[in-house]
Amino acid sequence: MTKGLARDLVIGDDELDDQYIIETAPAELAERALDDPDLRAALLAHHPMEVHCKPNGLLLESRGWLEEPDKIRAFTALRAHLAANMERAVAAAREEEQRQAAQVGYRGADPTAQRESELEAREQTAELKELRKQRQKAKTTRGFVIFVLVGIAMFGLAYGQSCL
Repeated sequence: MTKGLARDLVIGDDELDDQYIIETAPAELAERALDDPDLRAALLAHHPMEVHCKPNGLLLESRGWLEEPDKIRAFTALRAHLAANMERAVAAAREEEQRQAAQVGYRGADPTAQRESELEAREQTAELKELRKQRQKAKTTRGFVIFVLVGIAMFGLAYGQSCL
């Protein structure tokens, strides 16, 4: 969360909130999916890792190799647990939408409220895309600076050795 490049969703679990940056649009999906102490404990047990939403599902990335059968089983169980929770969160969101749609009168939903809701969702998504673009730019810049510093250090070492 360096230099304001991340908008961090706070779940309310201090340890999880400290270890993970949670970004999503709409935020309610992550809140519903992570409203499970067992899932949060499993995520913490596998930290550091990243979870990305992809068009066809979730992508979990963990650093290093999992070679021990118990760790592989635990990671597989985490994947299944997270997928089940996301499925329930999406189903709950759809049920809420249907409930709200059923409560509107015979004239249908208030078009102004519906447009505002759609606009808010689009703004959240655009904000996250811009945030990720800025973060990627910062990563690239940081990588270039490190490359230059390493080059300068190597040059200094080479120059220093040739003067001896």
